[in-house]
Amino acid sequence: MYFARQYEEAVESLKKALEIDAHFVFAHAMLGKPYLQLGRSGEAIAEFQIASALSGESPLYRSMLGHAFGVAGNFSEAHAILNQLRGQSARRFLSSYCIAEIYLGLGDRNQAFDWLEKAYEERARTLVMLKIEPEVDPLRSDKRFERLLQGMKFPG
Repeated sequence: MYFARQYEEAVESLKKALEIDAHFVFAHAMLGKPYLQLGRSGEAIAEFQIASALSGESPLYRSMLGHAFGVAGNFSEAHAILNQLRGQSARRFLSSYCIAEIYLGLGDRNQAFDWLEKAYEERARTLVMLKIEPEVDPLRSDKRFERLLQGMKFPG
């Protein structure tokens, strides 16, 4: 429902999933996404914090949290997560998409594109959803986005 941009329905479905298993990390993370699209940033941040904690501070969920902080205007928290993840990348692999996602939340399109290009070069698996991911909607009108999709050879 989230990728179909039916955010209210996505929220309801994900809440039902969490009634069955309150520790389902992916459901918490995915619940944060429609909350963020609905402008409910406080609830989104809370869900991403839960996902991050339950996952043992996974970079994937930390980047979602950083993105949400940026969207919510809490730039210091977003930058703190960005710096933390960049520091970790010296010790272990970190998908460049994670960094791009935070820059996107911060509204820094140029940095977001730079890191998306790096994600493309490393063949980041998260890019398979790029064509339908709502969080990248602010980039869709940019010619660089179209070139990125063409490079990935997504069908029209």
